[in-house]
Amino acid sequence: MESKPDYIAVVDCGHGNVTAMLYTMKTGKTKTSSRPYMRAGVTGDLMGIGDQEIKTTWSEWAGRRYVTGRDALIVARSKVERHSGENRYGNELQRHMIADILARMGVKSGVIDLTVFVPPKFYSKLKQIVIDRFMVEANGQAHICLSTDKKERTLTYSAVNVLPEGLSGGLVLALNADGTVNKNALLSSAVLIDQGMKTCDAVQVIGGQFNPEMLQFSTFEDAGIRKQMLEPMLADMKDRWPAYAGLLTDDLDMVIRDGILTGTFMMDFAGAINDITDLYHYWREQYAGYIANVVIDEQYSGFRDVQYGIFHGGGAALTNDLMRRWYADKVLDASKIAHAAKVPLVDWNAEGAMRKALAGARKQRWIT
Repeated sequence: MESKPDYIAVVDCGHGNVTAMLYTMKTGKTKTSSRPYMRAGVTGDLMGIGDQEIKTTWSEWAGRRYVTGRDALIVARSKVERHSGENRYGNELQRHMIADILARMGVKSGVIDLTVFVPPKFYSKLKQIVIDRFMVEANGQAHICLSTDKKERTLTYSAVNVLPEGLSGGLVLALNADGTVNKNALLSSAVLIDQGMKTCDAVQVIGGQFNPEMLQFSTFEDAGIRKQMLEPMLADMKDRWPAYAGLLTDDLDMVIRDGILTGTFMMDFAGAINDITDLYHYWREQYAGYIANVVIDEQYSGFRDVQYGIFHGGGAALTNDLMRRWYADKVLDASKIAHAAKVPLVDWNAEGAMRKALAGARKQRWIT
């Protein structure tokens, strides 16, 4: 039996947001946090003139200070840093973003059992590389200090588990929230489709199992939200409204995320306020059509040979109503599945991985 950690953490570092789930052994409680995956270098200095200054909580990492999340756009948008290449997994930026969000969730020290993700296409190639970047290159530790801290925090990783994106989401159906097995046939014949910011991952499962030989063909690089929706929508907006010349896809992404919750899609930038609801619906349908044409119809024959298409990820929140219109009962309605209904589609990878981690914790007798 392995030594019991203080925390179980699952962190999904997407190309849009970083989402973390944290289970505390002492309390037996889980909490979730999400923020945009970006950072920008700052000095962190203030002039001491009160409310007239923008104040942010920065983090000191590897001898430099950074603002992260939305603060990066507000404070230092010309220096925003993100990473979308194959080398991003487990690299210095990703390790910082993971330590940053865990620190903001209240982890001051202690031992963490960590789970992270890579695309199915790169799983065999990158799994050990990612583990080594955390456990060898970084010596299994992360040192970080928030601007509100009196001393540096040291996070110690007892293990780094790597899971393939998309497939992890399927564990929301296979397991209950506490990690126990849920006996059902939902994954007996299905295609799991994870619609992300940069990619779309699509993996077929039969009898609850997937073919590892097919993982290298399961990631569609140009089928992400940014390329198929945000970039052309942003270009359309800039043509209509010259005031939006300095607008970034990150700005648009945040307006859309807020709009999904509020029902209002208003862009307020550089003194220009415009209702972009019609543009939003037009471009989300273009994006949905691309997924339907290139992934569902071309690769999986319109779900002809499977019982369900199971959609999750940030893109699913944009297109699920359209997919149900086009593919009817072939699209699984997770809102009718008791043990999955309360899980936001954007969080399925993280939630599935947490359920798997809790199952492992029970096997190790860390929890009962």
